[in-house]
Parts: sequence; C-alpha cells; structure tokens
Amino acid sequence: MRRIHYDINRLWHRYAKVYHVDVPTGVLFGELLDSAARDASREAEAHLQPWLAMWEQCCQWLSTLHMTLERRANGGAISAMDRAPVETIGAAATYANAIRTLVLSGYDHPARALLRSFVELIRLSVALLHDPDFRKLYRAAEDQESARHLWFRALKPAMIEQRLRRAELDMGIPLDVIAPFVGHRDYVGWLSGQVHPSFISTVLAARTPSAADPETMPLATIGACSVHSVVTLDLACKEVWYVATVGYHYLLQPYGSGFHHPDPKDPIDTYVTLGRDVVVQLVQRHWNRGPNLTERLHEEEARLSALEEDGA
Repeated sequence: MRRIHYDINRLWHRYAKVYHVDVPTGVLFGELLDSAARDASREAEAHLQPWLAMWEQCCQWLSTLHMTLERRANGGAISAMDRAPVETIGAAATYANAIRTLVLSGYDHPARALLRSFVELIRLSVALLHDPDFRKLYRAAEDQESARHLWFRALKPAMIEQRLRRAELDMGIPLDVIAPFVGHRDYVGWLSGQVHPSFISTVLAARTPSAADPETMPLATIGACSVHSVVTLDLACKEVWYVATVGYHYLLQPYGSGFHHPDPKDPIDTYVTLGRDVVVQLVQRHWNRGPNLTERLHEEEARLSALEEDGA
C-alpha cells in the first residue's frame, strides 16, 4: 500500500470514530469508475456505430498528420514563423483523442465541451494553412495579452468563418456546391451551450439517455454510454472531413518543399495519404445518416420535461 493510501485509510477510520459509525466497505472509487468505463466502452462498441469507428479513423489520421508535420518542422522544412498550423493540428489531434476517451468512458457531455474547442482548432488550422500572413500574425502573439488582442482582431468565429469561405473560393468551390457540406458549421453556437451551463445542459450532464435503451436515463456521474454521443461523434467527424478536404488542399500547395510532401516509402506518410482518402470517403458515405440535430434538441427538451414531471 502506498503511503497516500495508508493516510486516506487512517483518516476514514479516525472520522468514523468521531461519528460513531463503521467505515463503509466496498471497492475503491477509482475501481468503481474503471469498471463503469469498461461497461460504457462495451456499450459504445455495440450501439454507437458507425460513428465510433469513423471517429477512430479520424483520430488516427489527425495524429499521424501531426507526426509528419512535426518531423518536417523540426527538420527545418517548415520555418518557425510558419509553424502555427503544425501546432493547431497537433492540439486538435490531442482533443480528438480525448473526445474518444470521454465518449468510451460514458462522459458525453464533457466530450461535447471538448468538441467546441476542437471545432475552433480545426477551423483555425484551415484558415492558417490558407493564409501565410495570418500564420505569421498568429505565431507572433506569444504572450497572453497579445493573444487576447489577436482574438478580438482576427479570431472571433465570424472572422474565421469569413476566412474559411475565402479558402473555399480560392479552391474554386462554388457556394452551392460546398453549402450542403458546411451547413453543420452553424451549430457552433449550440456547442457553446455545452460549455456555458444552462439548466437543461446540467440536467443532461448528470443523467443521460442510455445508448442501449434511450428511454432510460442512468446517472452519468460515474459514466454511462449515451445515445447523445451519436450527435457528438457525427459533428466531430464532419469537422475532420473539412480539414481533410479544404485543409489538405493547402497542405499540398507549394511552400518551399511543401507543408506536406508525402514519401511513399515512409509508413507514417502512407497512413496520412491513405488515411485521408479513407476518412473523406467514410464521412461522405455516412453524411446524411447522422441524426438531425434540431430533432435531437427537441428530444433532449422532452426528456427534461419528463424528468421534471417524474420529480413533481
């Protein structure tokens, strides 16, 4: 037993004597959480497909993309002042893997909070890849105060949206062609509601409709696989699709020897090249299979009303 565990056990027995009660017996709380996470993971594998499998492909692609970009940056092929998208893609990959872990552990609502930051990183990455002057501006804001000023000047969501549209136009993509694929971008405001608490969001963070039986709402405090994770993963996959199409176009544009110069003999570059095509095709194939978010929001409100009636 580690010293900290010995100290914890001694404190439990000390205060049990103060209150004249017995120390509760049972497993350690950490073991309880681990057991619940294993149960949630099994449910996710069974009930969150195909979105979970697609998301794992997205995570792999982002992670390997960052690996190859990091190697090029460290080798001097990407200059220090142009390194910004390397770092934002790396941060996005970190958030992507964390979202997967949370969903598998039965914590959908915290996963949605991370999804909001992930969305910002993905869209910022595409904007940085498109505009070399923007890369330098972003890279130069190294302290907290200058970063805060830069956000007000250039990083607000509406400003990034304008930059993304310019990137699409410079690729030659007409608005009517790209519109069906970027309509999901309007839901960033909804994601903000997952970060800034409201009554409904906090209720549905503590109790969530089960992925195995959406009519039941188990406590989510120790982890419960949620049917809401279908929405979370669907939106996340569509964001990766965007960077794998528009963003990847600018990764391959001339820049010295290129941000990304695939080596067919390199296994990581092979993962990036093949994985990009796999992700694009998978997400496009299942694009309209995902749930209608507006309908799901009405369902969440209905579940909240049912909870209130049960408690009345």
